[in-house]
Amino acid sequence: MGEYMANFLELLQRERVVVVIRGAQSASLGLLLQACYEGGLRLFEVTVEAANAISAFANAREQLPQDALIGVGTVLDAGTAAQAMAAGAQFIVSPILLKDVCQVARAHGVPCMAGGMTPTEIHAAYQYGCEAVKVFPAAPVGPGFIRELRGPLGFIPLYPTGGITLANASEFLEAGAIAVGVGSALVKKEWVQRGDWAALRQAADGWAKLRRSG
Repeated sequence: MGEYMANFLELLQRERVVVVIRGAQSASLGLLLQACYEGGLRLFEVTVEAANAISAFANAREQLPQDALIGVGTVLDAGTAAQAMAAGAQFIVSPILLKDVCQVARAHGVPCMAGGMTPTEIHAAYQYGCEAVKVFPAAPVGPGFIRELRGPLGFIPLYPTGGITLANASEFLEAGAIAVGVGSALVKKEWVQRGDWAALRQAADGWAKLRRSG
């Protein structure tokens, strides 16, 4: 378990970008993931707002190469976390801090990134066993917030999401974030609707350039 958790952090630190996919349908999710993968991205979070999201996730997961890591996001209760892990989720993400979600993921040896905004919430999430803490929403507070948190809480890996764009992602990473989560700034709704996977692949290539070399 400990080795897997350490490897997860190493992947975050190396890859630096997690693609956050919201509202994806079974018919397009596999193609969407494949386009991002071919563009050079390797970490994916599929959120579970849609009714069929976990089954869509399970089907698409089987299509990804083994060097990709795919988790489930917007997890708001322990039951959903358990369902996601049963479907093969390799990590769990929540926008808020829920102790039972952190604990059930930890009990199954699956990395968890719970959401926090205040220093107290961020420290609590880490105490509950989160490998990294999701700082959400990140854009309103900006990279400076990450930089200041790194002073007293530098031992906690921080994962900002919410309003991350190609224009500000480097600033968040330079401020000390272990990785960033990108959603609509990469996965354009119009590209998905018309199946423009070439455009998505090209955009993913731009994000993949943020990866650490070596």
